[in-house]
Amino acid sequence: MSKNLFLKFIFVAASVFSANQAKAEPYISIKTNQPCSACHVNPSGGGMRTSYGNVYGYMELPAESSDANNFDFAKVSEFIQFGGNLRYDFDASKDDATDKTASGFGVESAQIYTLIKAGRDDLLLYLDQQVSPGTALSREALLIKKFDNGDYLKVGKMMPSLGLRIEDDGAFIRQVTGFNFDNSDNGIEYGLTSGSSFYNFFITNGTSSVTNDDNKFQFGARAEYFLGDFRIGGAAVINQGDEVDKKILALFAGYHWNNFTIMGEIDTVNNQNNGTANGNGEDITELIGLIELNYETSKGHNIKVTTEYHDPDDDFKEDHRIRNSVVYEYTPYSNIQLRFGYREREAPPQFPEQNLERIFVQTHFYF
Repeated sequence: MSKNLFLKFIFVAASVFSANQAKAEPYISIKTNQPCSACHVNPSGGGMRTSYGNVYGYMELPAESSDANNFDFAKVSEFIQFGGNLRYDFDASKDDATDKTASGFGVESAQIYTLIKAGRDDLLLYLDQQVSPGTALSREALLIKKFDNGDYLKVGKMMPSLGLRIEDDGAFIRQVTGFNFDNSDNGIEYGLTSGSSFYNFFITNGTSSVTNDDNKFQFGARAEYFLGDFRIGGAAVINQGDEVDKKILALFAGYHWNNFTIMGEIDTVNNQNNGTANGNGEDITELIGLIELNYETSKGHNIKVTTEYHDPDDDFKEDHRIRNSVVYEYTPYSNIQLRFGYREREAPPQFPEQNLERIFVQTHFYF
């Protein structure tokens, strides 16, 4: 698929919705016209759910509504609450290099969340602990201070947000930018709310490690505007390093109309070599794009169609990658979601191992 064809796809998708006057998972946030903080304890989204998020998961998301009286069953007391996620897969994949199919069962991810209130609702200790796959890993360990006007302050180990915080960590906008659920960092973040807009600013080590071994940091700013059924936002990040300085710009948007929710993101990543690695001071700019369409056929049934684009160096032609996905999500009742998906990735002919087809079935348990 050429760059022109990808751009044509964007144009056609936008035209279809315009013709019909179209007025975390981010698509649920867009669909409900709510910020991520409405459903998640972490104001940036993801992880443990709030009481509203639990009620939504019990009453609105599944095909068969559950008893809302049980939505906070993991709440031990007014001061301690637990939550969790488990994604268990069967998948089969084949690449062009080996032309062999590999298949099997495995835990894609499993987390336990802990929330401790320090005797008050505006001061929280929040822990996000990965228990599988691999060894146990602390993804987030945060002290969260919430203010009366909706602002917040986070201090600790965190996963800062860039654009759309989609669940699929394999997406180009998540992997290439480095802003994904496998990439925690230590720092501080401040978020503020002003009418129908939301802003957050963060400073982190920028090394994705426990400590910082130099005097260079990562600086980021993000803004999001809620305009009824339409949402638009942008972000900028500067990540300083001894060998490479990385600058990221992101633009994202979403729109909900009837049973359709469409969202997209475009990122540019500029890697400026300081000359210490290869001595040539070469700059490389990457372009990443995503368009996702969600169609809720009926309550508890959602079809997700996604196309992605990654150009690893805009100075070279025909070196881009394309990734397409079709996923059917079925939530029969609360706490359980089944996902059936097909993904294909297309790469230049010189990289046959990157041409990949994958089918998967996933069981998602959440509370």
